[in-house]
Amino acid sequence: MGSFPTTSDAIGANPRQRFVVLWVISAAVVLLLTVPGLWWGYAVLFVGTSVILLATLLAVLQGHGDGIVTGWLLVYPLGYYFLSYPREKSIFTLDRAFIAILLVTICFAARLKDLPRLPEMRKAVVFWLLFLLVALSTVHNAKNPMNSARLWVEAFLLPILLGWYILRCFDLSLRNLRILHAFTCIMVTYVAAIGVAEVVLQTDLLPLTDGEVYFAGDYKESAIQILVRPNGPFSTNNSFAMVGMTCFFFLLFLRRVLAPSLPRWQMLLHRIGASAALLTTVLPLFRSVMISLMLILLVDAYYSWGWRRAVRAGTVGGFFLIFLLVRLWMPAIFEERSNPENLYGRLAQQVQTFRMFADHPLRGVGAETGLSGFIPFVLAQVFLFWSFSRAYSTGVPGAKTAWKYFLFLFLGYWINGMALTICYFSDLNLIFMLVLTVLYRYALSNPSPAASSLTGARP
Repeated sequence: MGSFPTTSDAIGANPRQRFVVLWVISAAVVLLLTVPGLWWGYAVLFVGTSVILLATLLAVLQGHGDGIVTGWLLVYPLGYYFLSYPREKSIFTLDRAFIAILLVTICFAARLKDLPRLPEMRKAVVFWLLFLLVALSTVHNAKNPMNSARLWVEAFLLPILLGWYILRCFDLSLRNLRILHAFTCIMVTYVAAIGVAEVVLQTDLLPLTDGEVYFAGDYKESAIQILVRPNGPFSTNNSFAMVGMTCFFFLLFLRRVLAPSLPRWQMLLHRIGASAALLTTVLPLFRSVMISLMLILLVDAYYSWGWRRAVRAGTVGGFFLIFLLVRLWMPAIFEERSNPENLYGRLAQQVQTFRMFADHPLRGVGAETGLSGFIPFVLAQVFLFWSFSRAYSTGVPGAKTAWKYFLFLFLGYWINGMALTICYFSDLNLIFMLVLTVLYRYALSNPSPAASSLTGARP
């Protein structure tokens, strides 16, 4: 009858080998007992960082940036607090490093993808580049040209570079779609957790130099019900809510595309991620967000049939029920969020913007570009919308699903953009552009044989 091998058998019978192994084990025990735990933490951090940098370097040299994109998506909200240096007026940021790495990766890519792009998308890109040129030419007119230049780079230039990479290099394989789905679920879940913790603790857990915490229910001196409107890891609660909305519709799109192939654990992860995304969307208590969600539900009811349409219509009624419950439970917060003075403040802000436009109608005053920038900006959005509409009309498998969720994203972005000026936020624009270009790629490219059955799902 055989016996199990022992440690002595594994290291051999050579006394010298046993002596070396004994000293190695003894040294390891001494190090564990004498070296402070903080030093071990630094060692683990150093090793982990080195592995990530080495893997990134190898991916760049091989021209494979898909893992870099998905890895950025997983951690990018934490980069604004933990990976920006210096903290004030940061020179190094994760987003800037990420786009720079992608640009270098493109140089090593073996072959760029040649997609059947529609003329409308080319026009959208041309008008956006024209807007960028006009905006850049007006930077020197701003009171703080450096801030305007930073805004131009981060909010307008970096997202279009990310979109260009997704269109030309990203592999829209079934594996990558699964990774995008899983990482989006994880990312939006910890973002929601940070937001909930801020509401419970009534504080900004990850304060940024350009961030500010807002409260609901504090417009009266006698109000005793005050609630933090969380911004999570972002500088504004505007970005917090809109990142949640973008992730919510992106997850619904990926769920529809991947439904036949998702394992049970990822289906559970999807439910958690989608719930977290919806919670992130509504936590900051924006009226425009609620209105946009109800409008999108009505549009979704139009695209649905039978009991699905009834569920959508019932959900709209559920929103009104929630409003009534909030009014009964937290009347001060309800009154603050529904106070007409807020509307008057918005109108006064728009009047001030119009007066600034009237003083500088053609060139603007920096980030505000006047008509010379406004016209190409609007035309870029028009042709973007038109390009998805044309993609839908091509009849390519999956185009109908991509059009539906693009419509939801577009409506949500611009309904809130009118009230929250979200087009100036780089943290939102980057993920918004990533999602849009993934949808566009999916609408126009013929699915691989492994994924061909996925695109037949009913939209």
